Amino acid sequence: INPTRTLPAYATSCGKIMLAALDEKGLDEYLAATELVPLTNQTITSQGKLIAELEKIRRLGDALENRELIEGGMCLGVPIRDFTKNVVAAISLSTSYPAVDREKLMSLKGPLFEAGRRISAELGYMEE
Repeated sequence: INPTRTLPAYATSCGKIMLAALDEKGLDEYLAATELVPLTNQTITSQGKLIAELEKIRRLGDALENRELIEGGMCLGVPIRDFTKNVVAAISLSTSYPAVDREKLMSLKGPLFEAGRRISAELGYMEE
């Protein structure tokens, strides 16, 4: 991956966190302007499946990218919120698969959420 290249939001954990935070109009605009191109055989290329994935992310609060961007890559992302309680960024943990499997990556969800909470607190976010 070229570090200067912009990655498609629908195929990254941080991107999916940001998409899940959009309101209906914002998501509709994104979907109308974006071709869901397969980057691997795991990439979500159906708008319906992507919408279902975003609903799951809203419910769980984290996003897993499982070999959707590159073969052999996995990434877990969580939101960063500011004082307005809006998602303004995301933080993620990337690994290679199968060196680290899904279960091991998900076992790191707690520390990743804690890092997200700390960064959010620095931006003035206060949990209810």
